[in-house]
Amino acid sequence: MYDSRQDASGPTARDWQIAAANRFPDQRLIERRRFVMQDDLVALVQNGRKRTTIRFDEHGLEYPASRVLPIYAVGGNQPHHEAAPAGEVVLTGLRYVRCGDLSSADAKADGFKDRQELIDALTRFYPSITPSSLVCIYAFAPVVSESETGAAANRRSGRSATASALAAAV
Repeated sequence: MYDSRQDASGPTARDWQIAAANRFPDQRLIERRRFVMQDDLVALVQNGRKRTTIRFDEHGLEYPASRVLPIYAVGGNQPHHEAAPAGEVVLTGLRYVRCGDLSSADAKADGFKDRQELIDALTRFYPSITPSSLVCIYAFAPVVSESETGAAANRRSGRSATASALAAAV
């Protein structure tokens, strides 16, 4: 997990935009400002089992608007505009591959048991996707806020947040 108090050094969103433009000069670039995910997938992000998200846009190639992006959760058939804030992720990598070239390692990093389960999910999410479609694989780590870091320390020590607050006040 990424601690928001650490230095967020590494490629910037602008670096990724320039790299995409240079590598795919004929593609229209589309800025991604947030991730909307089914609530069960958000839970996998938060517990570290989902370390990537694979995105496809039939109108062009995505790049991130920022190194840190918010995630939003939706349930069932809930529309994206009703998504609830669910945290943030810091991007640790970005790569572009053809859908047909996705591997079992890509599937596991994305929270799926195997490549076929990943391909089936992508086909449900993106009906127009084909094996030759370019997809964007965003690698990330959940952002851990100071309050979450303190809560984790309390859980490890067996102290409740209330006990810690009382001890700090004394």
